[in-house]
Amino acid sequence: MIDKATIQKGLKASYLTDINDLMNTDQQTGSNMAKIEVYYNKDKNLLVENLFKNGHSSNEATTAVVYDLKNNQIVNSGVNYDTNYQPSWLVYTWEKLSK
Repeated sequence: MIDKATIQKGLKASYLTDINDLMNTDQQTGSNMAKIEVYYNKDKNLLVENLFKNGHSSNEATTAVVYDLKNNQIVNSGVNYDTNYQPSWLVYTWEKLSK
């Protein structure tokens, strides 16, 4: 479906490759994310990256980044994104597990 190198390329362009920083709960130095999901929309050749902040009350992503793999550019970033970018296949996920 999609190779790891292509996923890494999209994450790098979206500045989402430093998982330690993204999962760092120190609000002054880290992004304080609890979970990151990366979806691949094969029809539109997009990566949809959903980020979930620690302590957020809903099950929805607090930030989403949509990256166009064909044109090598971010096409949307923020809290809400156009449903035309709706993801189809979960291809990568990170989750901060705590005891």
